[in-house]
Amino acid sequence: MSLPQPPSYVFITLLLAESGAYLEATELHGLLSGFACGGLTEPNPAWMSLLLATSSTNRRIELEGCVRALFSAIYQQLSSFGFDFDVLLPSEESEPGLLRLRALSKWSENFMLGLNIADAVTDAYKNKFNAMQLPSVKDAKKDIQDISRIYQQALESGEDFDDDAFTTLLEHVRVVAMLMFTELNGRVRPTHH
Repeated sequence: MSLPQPPSYVFITLLLAESGAYLEATELHGLLSGFACGGLTEPNPAWMSLLLATSSTNRRIELEGCVRALFSAIYQQLSSFGFDFDVLLPSEESEPGLLRLRALSKWSENFMLGLNIADAVTDAYKNKFNAMQLPSVKDAKKDIQDISRIYQQALESGEDFDDDAFTTLLEHVRVVAMLMFTELNGRVRPTHH
């Protein structure tokens, strides 16, 4: 059975802009990915209430549906036995390289925020294995934190954008997210309705 497809980057971007929401599509995907990796099985209710409260009234239902569909797709991708998880970024055609690097940095920053929020609201894995202290998880968190600062470092260095290095970095982020999900949640076959 094929996994559900998440809403597109363009659709999410337009909906967030029309809703007056305070974050970008990439940030939303990173945050929700952090929630899933941190052990939440649905978007954090307090965060969801805040998002919906700050969005325009006429788009709240559509925005909530989009967020839930995006989270469901992320969770299904991470919990599948394949390597189906993808980081939601603008396309190469729509954004020049340095702006894609900025998006990856923002995704990483929000991933860590989502992971920390999930850590604060659930302690299911702590009671069993204290998985956040595993060396592989600590290393993965450090990698993501470092990547969250890479855009600023690129601006300061003034070096030219390297497509191959970006592709490698993006693949590393993708694999690290899948590793963290597996380490913190175990491999669970998704339930299909």
